[in-house]
Amino acid sequence: MVLTPSFVGAEICYADKGRFKGLTLFQDEERRGLALMNSLPAHHQAWARLGWSRAGDDLPDGRVNFADYPMLGGAFQDNRIVPFEGVEASRFATPARIVLFDLVETYIGQMPVGPRQAQMARFEEHLDTTHFCWIAGMARRMHFTTASKAPSSSSNSIIIPGRSCQIQRP
Repeated sequence: MVLTPSFVGAEICYADKGRFKGLTLFQDEERRGLALMNSLPAHHQAWARLGWSRAGDDLPDGRVNFADYPMLGGAFQDNRIVPFEGVEASRFATPARIVLFDLVETYIGQMPVGPRQAQMARFEEHLDTTHFCWIAGMARRMHFTTASKAPSSSSNSIIIPGRSCQIQRP
């Protein structure tokens, strides 16, 4: 099964009035992305964090895209080579790896069982080359972006306000 690369996100991810008042999108992605960052020890969190500003104000030159700010796999980024950033997932203790797998499941969970299991097995095979990174803070209702990059998959999401998560594999 082949799935096209996709971007999943919303700005703003909840409705506070009108016909859809109370509707909130991407709650699983938000919860699991934050859970992964919180599951890491402080030194891995520091290594994973690329910057504190979701707008990319504190990121190096060339790291911010005019259309999608810190998202390097978004609009106008065809054929871009995305560098490995953050902390290697191979350094994660078992509890953090479980949270990472839960996060990946959030993005591939819509696949039929067989292809989903194959994709998860492929993800596990490339765990040694998977990186996880984070941009911004970790407080509830705070904007943030996370990313994981490795050879088997690529998916992105941004949720503002709230949390966002990217999983990237080349």
